Amino acid sequence: MVLFVLVAGACGGSEAGGLAPTIVITRLDADGPTAILEFTVEDDSGPVTVAIDWGDGSEPETFLVSGESAATHDYPPGVTDVVVTLVATDEDEQEVRAGRVLTLSPPSTTTGPTTTITSTTSTTTSSSTTTTSSATTSSPPTTSTATTTTTLPPEALEQVYELRLQDADFVDELISPPGAEGTAAPSGGEIDLEAETGGFDGGIVAQSRIQWLIPEEAWALLGPEPRLSVIMDYEYTVVLSTGPNPGRAAGFDFVIVGANAAEPNLGEGSGAVVTIGAGDVANQSDVDRTGFGTPLPANASGPIRITLVATCSVSPGTTPFQIGETSTCRADLRPTIRVTLTRNEGA
Repeated sequence: MVLFVLVAGACGGSEAGGLAPTIVITRLDADGPTAILEFTVEDDSGPVTVAIDWGDGSEPETFLVSGESAATHDYPPGVTDVVVTLVATDEDEQEVRAGRVLTLSPPSTTTGPTTTITSTTSTTTSSSTTTTSSATTSSPPTTSTATTTTTLPPEALEQVYELRLQDADFVDELISPPGAEGTAAPSGGEIDLEAETGGFDGGIVAQSRIQWLIPEEAWALLGPEPRLSVIMDYEYTVVLSTGPNPGRAAGFDFVIVGANAAEPNLGEGSGAVVTIGAGDVANQSDVDRTGFGTPLPANASGPIRITLVATCSVSPGTTPFQIGETSTCRADLRPTIRVTLTRNEGA
């Protein structure tokens, strides 16, 4: 089993300037002790400053980058697994991070299943007898057996990814409508959501949409139609409250889905939905698991997108808010996501 941790940058809006830059690692591998890194940076304000931390304690290297770029780095002896991290900062001081684990040499204890292919040539006896006046000649029987053993490399059998919030390729924080009171920001290992009316008569949604990409070059070596499994263990805490007037409601829910270029919905898992009506209060915590599994389509191509969407909402109700009346949804979601791609042994 080979373990990968996908790490990449978040992108979103900013009141101080335009869109934050985006940064995507397109290649990270090693030729002996030398790391080969290729990446793409885009920003609406032009070139951005990119600092590369190679993960071995050396000083980060800094470049001014726009578009596609590449870099290499030589590691000292004894280094095996490192996390290569990129930090892109634009002229408005908006910062995104990208990174990935690089394995310079596989652990010596990692072995894959062994497939033994045995071909046996059956025993053949050829005998010819010639009778003469003096002798009888017979050829002796001959037996030939050949055995070939092939060991499949571990990376050709299974790929495992641990997805973390701080390592996502894309983060979208939505507060709707603009100007409403709310937050929807990932922070460390959790998603913090809050939607509050505070006298605001409209409905409010606070939503965090987080996406990771499993690159095609990683899973394509598993052969045709590998099986995708997504397991999400999670903890959440949610506090909901509403004013007493008719039509008030508050709710919290989340869903994790998979997709790629061939199939917009490879499967989905949903979390517990918590909702209340007018004049109610809910204070709930839980630990649970959700997920899905499916073979990839035969025509699958491009990266696999794993998207987690968490939402807090407060309805507008049917009467204007009274002075001091509020309706709120406050939630913290702490996910642990494991993605496994397994070779289809029948293919």
